[in-house]
Formats: sequence, structure tokens, C-alpha cells
Amino acid sequence: MKAQHVDTSVIISGSRWVAVSQLAKQLTQVATLIVLANILDPSVFGVLALATIMTRFVDTVIGDLGTAAAIVQRQDLGPPQYSTIFWFNSAVGVGLTVAGALISPWMQPVLGSELAVDVFRVAVLSFAIAGFGMVPLALLRHDLAYSRLVKVDILVVVVSTGVAVGGAIAGWGVWSLVISSLCGGVAGTTGAWWQVSFRPTRSFDANHLRSVRSFSTNLSVFRLVNFVSQFADRFLVARVFGDAAGGLYSQPNRLNQIPLEITAVMYRRILFPAMSKMDGDRARMRSSFKRTVGVVLTAGAPMSVPLIVLAYPLTDAVLGSKWVGVEPLIQIVSVIGLIQLVSNSSGVVLQALGRTDVLLYRGIVIAIVLLGGYSIGLTISVEAVAWGYLGAVALLLIPTLEVAFRHIDLGQREFWWSLRRQLLAIAAQFAATWGALQLLDGGSPWLPLIGASLVGAIAYGATLLVWRDPHLRDLLRIGLPPLERLLYRETSP
Repeated sequence: MKAQHVDTSVIISGSRWVAVSQLAKQLTQVATLIVLANILDPSVFGVLALATIMTRFVDTVIGDLGTAAAIVQRQDLGPPQYSTIFWFNSAVGVGLTVAGALISPWMQPVLGSELAVDVFRVAVLSFAIAGFGMVPLALLRHDLAYSRLVKVDILVVVVSTGVAVGGAIAGWGVWSLVISSLCGGVAGTTGAWWQVSFRPTRSFDANHLRSVRSFSTNLSVFRLVNFVSQFADRFLVARVFGDAAGGLYSQPNRLNQIPLEITAVMYRRILFPAMSKMDGDRARMRSSFKRTVGVVLTAGAPMSVPLIVLAYPLTDAVLGSKWVGVEPLIQIVSVIGLIQLVSNSSGVVLQALGRTDVLLYRGIVIAIVLLGGYSIGLTISVEAVAWGYLGAVALLLIPTLEVAFRHIDLGQREFWWSLRRQLLAIAAQFAATWGALQLLDGGSPWLPLIGASLVGAIAYGATLLVWRDPHLRDLLRIGLPPLERLLYRETSP
């Protein structure tokens, strides 16, 4: 199949839509997180982590069995295949909901409390809700319909945030989070169908499923392995050290998800569909990969660095006294997140090339190393779990990138040289933020939190501007075109 041309203007326009939507989404989630952290006890988040880790496992691993990603990656599918995949996903979703409800009475030994079992029993409704919405969401990604995806995202944020905050204020406790998640799922599924013209027919042909079986099966098994390695630490911390410790451990991960989610969506919604249409054109894939990772790191790093340096004033000013002791976890998990801004890119290359077999083998190695890292920490303390996780992630960075690089003829030296300005800017931001913290620390925690953050951000941006960084220019072109034209007016496009 001949590689399709993906116009740069389409990618930039799509990136702009995605960036605006994710910025609004994450700012809303930050505000929501602050409100909920001051209303709900840490143990509530621990119960939620235990119960929803099981539903998230089934939803992520079994969910669509890789068929939605196949719709995005394959360029030769049509309405007959889409209809078959829709009915398959819907049946799987309903079946998982029923199965989850049936096994819930026997889940207490696993989850540890009756409340967690009750949460699990309700949360399994998410399987059926997601099953009905996977195909239209995949079609929007396949068609690079970024503006329509943004409308769906906004609808989900408005509904889920309103229910979560309203429920917490009303005294619903953990149920405010559970019900908000379900309501957000309903909003997302409804919104996705509203944005696509495709409607399933009553036909079902098993041959259509067989046509995507190899890609989907390897991807599903990879998701199983990846899920265990990525989330088992949160489950085990809550089971080994208790709900309160599980809540303390999960909160830094929630904060870390803010920069990760903003930037990871660039990989899922921009880079993966675009590279899939290039059909193995390695030169174009290599160029798109380096530019996208550069933009992702440029956008995500300045959010991660303040979490590392300013964890203590952040906790005092924003989270409150109930969360004292979480500061080292925030710092460690934020370093992990900074590394993952880059490392999470490698899987996209293999998926876009259809090499989910390599993706699976790579995932198994990663899982073994990660599980070993934080399992050692479980014998010591909650903080030791985080340190073990960090060590494993750092150890895996270069090897995991190398697996992807070999498929697009990209060398490590070429890749890291393309990010040299970002690495220097991160060092400058870290030094400036730390120095400002030393000068401003001592009174209200808000002064060092805001002041040091601003000083660090200025140092980061100034470093990139002095170097005339092309990734910053791409980012500004996506988010603030007038500013990009002003700051880069002396250079050619």
C-alpha cells in the first residue's frame, strides 16, 4: 500500500486543537484535584485506587482487544469491518460488566474492604459504556478529526468535573469520584456518536475480525503486560501498607498524570495516526518522530520540574496538612514522569508500523525490570517503592528507545542531539527554581510556590529563545501563532 501524504498544516491545526483541549482539561483537573484533596480523606483515594485498578485493568487490557487501534492503524478497512468491530466491542463490554457484577461478592480478599467491593460492583458499568463508544472514537482518530475530538473531550470534562465536585460537596465521599467517572464515560460515548456519520448495520462477519487478529492479539497481550508493570505498584502499596498509604502514593501519580496526559495525547492522537498513514516511509517517520518528541518534551518538562523542586510548598499551600509526608513521593514520581515524556514515544513507532509483535516482546522485558524495581521497595517502605520504580525507568530508557529507533533508522546520538536545547533548558529551569526557592522560603508557602515557579519558567523559556529552538517554535505555532511570528520573525519559516 502506497504511503499517504499527511499535510503538515493538518498536523499543526490538529495539534492546536488537541493542545487547547488538553490544556483546558488539565487545568480543570488540577482545580478539581485541589478541591477534592481538601474535602476528601487520603483513605478515600486509597479505596478508589484499589477498586478501580481492577476495572481499569479489564478496560485497558481486554476492552476492545486491540480492535480500535487497528481501525486507526489500518488504512484498508471500511463500514462492513467497522460494523463487525462495533458489535464485537459492544458484546465484550456488556459481557465484562455482567461478569464483573457476578464475581464481585468474591472480590473482598483481593480488594481488602467491603467498601472497595461496592465501588468495584458499580464501576464495572464502565465496561459496557466504553464498549459502545470505541469505534466512533477510533474513527475520529483515524480521520485526524481533531476539532471533533476536542468537542467530545470538553463534554467529558464538563460533565465529570461537575459531578465530582458537586458530589464531594454534597458528602458522597468516594462515590463522587465513581459516579463522575461513569457520567464522563456516558458523555464521551454519546459525544463520539454525535460527531461521526457512521452508523453500524446489523451485519456481523467473523472474517472481518480475523483480518485484524494478528495486530490486535499482540497489542492486547502487550496491554496486559504493560498494565501490570505500570499499575501493580499502586495496588500493592494499598494492600501492603493500607488505604491511607495507598492514597498518599496515588496522589503524586495523579499530579504526574497532568503533564503526561497533556503530552501523551500528542503521541496517541497526532503521531500514531499520522505515522500510520506514512506506511513505512522511514525518512518521513523519523522526521515526524523527532519533531513530535521535541514538542512533547518542550511542553511537558516545565510542568514536571516545579513538582520536583517545589513539592514541599506545593503540599503546604495546595493539598493541606492531611497530605504531609507525600512530598518525597511527589518529587520521585515527577522525575519518573519527566523520563516518561520521552520513553513513552517508542511504542507509537512500533504500533504505526504494525509491529505489535516486537511491541509485545519489548513490553515483557520492561515489565520484568519494573516489577523487580518496585517489588524490592515493598519490603521496605512506600517511598522505597517509588525509588525502585524510578531506578527501573531510568535503566530502561535507552534500551526501549533503541528498539523503536532500529525500525526507522534513527541513531541515539542523532535523537538526543535534536533535544540538546531542551535538556539545557531543563537544567536552567531546575537551577533557577531551586535558587528562587532558597531566597523566598520562610513565610507563606504561596510566595515560594508562585515566585520560584515563575522564575524557573522564565529561565526555561529564555534558554530556548536564545538558542532559537525549533521545537519551541513548533509549539508556539501550534498554540500561539502570533507570538511565534513575533519571536521568530528574523528567521525563515
